[in-house]
Amino acid sequence: MNNLVSDQPSFEPFGTGVQTQSVNHTWIRSLVNTSGTINLQWFLDQFCVDKREIKNMTGENIYDWAEKTAAEIPIGSGGIIYHPYLNTTGVISPFVNPTARAQFFGISIEHTRAHMLRAVYEGTALSMLDCYAHMPVDVKQLYISGGGARSPFWCQMFADCTGRTILVTSGSELGARGVVILAGIACGIYKDLPDAIQSVIHVEKNTHT
Repeated sequence: MNNLVSDQPSFEPFGTGVQTQSVNHTWIRSLVNTSGTINLQWFLDQFCVDKREIKNMTGENIYDWAEKTAAEIPIGSGGIIYHPYLNTTGVISPFVNPTARAQFFGISIEHTRAHMLRAVYEGTALSMLDCYAHMPVDVKQLYISGGGARSPFWCQMFADCTGRTILVTSGSELGARGVVILAGIACGIYKDLPDAIQSVIHVEKNTHT
């Protein structure tokens, strides 16, 4: 989900994404990416089974191996382009095409698995840029959560692609934390939403372009 919180509803880009009213008379404009980190998960499951088994024996994290491997390939993945529309629902933001599917372009005999892995990282990051490029308001900072937030390599790529500062908050399961914050306000633990956010949400690190 690529979200923008605003004081007024917005219908740009028209006919795509979703919009809901939120607290304090604000609105959330969401350009939904149906295929995010599942692209990396799929690639590791299908093409890196040997590495996953080796890492299970050594205790090293498969995602650490993936980042190191992808980082050894220069920007551009040697000319390979990956369209990250892996989900069978196609793509719904920033355009709608239920038949869209993932694809690799530009593969030659000179390319390796590492080039394709790098392309998966880059394609997913560029799909994020595609959504924010269509947002009606230009923002300077983006908060990131979920699996991608655990990857410094990917966060740096997101920052470089979008030209924005990427903010990573401490902890995990931020969706559940939001529910807890609202419950805390209802129970009187926090005075209001700004008080709760100041108490609970803390930026752990930020990544610049």
